[in-house]
Order: sequence, then structure tokens, then C-alpha cells
Amino acid sequence: MSKQSVFNFVFSNPLNTVGWNKTKIVRGDIIEEIKKMKQQPGNPMTLLGSGNILARFSEHGLIDEYQFVVDPVAIGDGTPIQKGIGRELGLELTGTEHLRAGPFCFAASL
Repeated sequence: MSKQSVFNFVFSNPLNTVGWNKTKIVRGDIIEEIKKMKQQPGNPMTLLGSGNILARFSEHGLIDEYQFVVDPVAIGDGTPIQKGIGRELGLELTGTEHLRAGPFCFAASL
């Protein structure tokens, strides 16, 4: 799914514009903003690319399902996915999928 086919939220205080259609910049208290968004009807939200935001959302119990993609490529050092999360999440495996291009995806819920 491309960024142009779904509505996007960018969490940034200094950013004033983005180059994508269907995009809203979210400023200020992102925890309160996500709590409000989760109360609205619509499609599930997906968080891509930010370990810091993932940790903050996890600490506040705002993530319903985690989906991890394990790609069989060694890239050296990285950031642990649990970095910044100060509590045990107690995840349970809810599904697995072998993706056509090689990676393996698994889902876990609280």
C-alpha cells in the first residue's frame, strides 16, 4: 500500500509541510492525539519506522497488535525493538505468514 492510497499522520513539531497527499501533521501531545484518533471510526492505524514513538505508544497501552517482519538479511547493528519500553508487554503469538519475497511476518497481541 503506498503512502498516497491511505491517510497518513506525521508526528512532528518543527515540520510545517509534507509532500504527500492525504497527510496530517500531528503536533503537541501525541499520546493524547492517538487516544482521540483511536476513538474515531475507520480503518486500523499502522505505525512505521519510529522506535521512539513505538516505545511511547507501548508504554501507554495504545498498541493493540504488533506485527514484526523478519528479513533474512544481515545488516549489522540495529536498535532492539523493545528499547525504551519499560514494562513487559506479555505478547501472545496470533499469526504467522511467510511473505513471497523472503521475509517472514508474525503478529502478536496483548
